[in-house]
Amino acid sequence: MNDAIRNGLESRLAYLEAIQDIQALRQRYALAADAKYHARGGRHEGATLDAAVNAQVSCFAPDALWHGGPFGGNIQGREALRGFFRVSPWHFTAHHYSNVDLRIHGQSAEGSWRLVEIGVRESDEATVLITGRTAETYRKDAAEGWLISSFAFEHLHSVELSREAGALRCLIPAGEQT
Repeated sequence: MNDAIRNGLESRLAYLEAIQDIQALRQRYALAADAKYHARGGRHEGATLDAAVNAQVSCFAPDALWHGGPFGGNIQGREALRGFFRVSPWHFTAHHYSNVDLRIHGQSAEGSWRLVEIGVRESDEATVLITGRTAETYRKDAAEGWLISSFAFEHLHSVELSREAGALRCLIPAGEQT
């Protein structure tokens, strides 16, 4: 195989692998964010909470920037993110990211995701539906792979679905037989 063909194939493969890796990164983030809560509602404590928060923080570069507006304001760095993620104002969350638009530039990338999230606020146990779009940048670290280097909400909307405590019910909690 001549060098031009090999280089072309290698570059196309690297591009596709980057897209797959960043999608997996976003999935890890969502799973970690939601793992902070019991299936039936309520925040975990102790080692379980620590593991979920650490997994969520590990998705970010050490010097990452979070532009959260009403969700945390501007935060920089893993340690500050760790503190924010540990006390987020939820009793339960289920994050869903889709419709990704990624642009890969070698060892860096930028992208935008559609967010649909259902959450139960800790303050009043109201069930809310949140939808919006994120704007993110990424960089590939030699040791840790792809990481989020900046995160911002582009659009964020919320509708209150219920003020009834327990309006969101878990029908089949993980690990339990019905």
